[in-house]
Amino acid sequence: MAKKIFGKFKVLRGVHSEGGKIYNRGDIVESMSDLLKHNHPGSIRFAGADDVVPSGNSVDEDEVDDAFYEDMSMEDLKLAAKDAGISVSSTKNKSDIIDLLKKAEA
Repeated sequence: MAKKIFGKFKVLRGVHSEGGKIYNRGDIVESMSDLLKHNHPGSIRFAGADDVVPSGNSVDEDEVDDAFYEDMSMEDLKLAAKDAGISVSSTKNKSDIIDLLKKAEA
């Protein structure tokens, strides 16, 4: 019986293990589950196959994170910072919180 593929995903960050194989940053995974569910504010690990840039081109991870964070509300950004253990009491705008979240990822 052949395994049923849910979709193809590109590893943007970290390492992924599935089906006895280890996938590193930049690898394409044919997965039996939706790997996008592992993405959360402050940690974008996977991109869907439709979002994958053709080979020869590169994806700037900062641009991926920036686009993700910019779509979030101020309240969601504050919750993401709280989940990451980051104090945002002295921040006044979105870009400050985004900077703190990105620094925490590095």
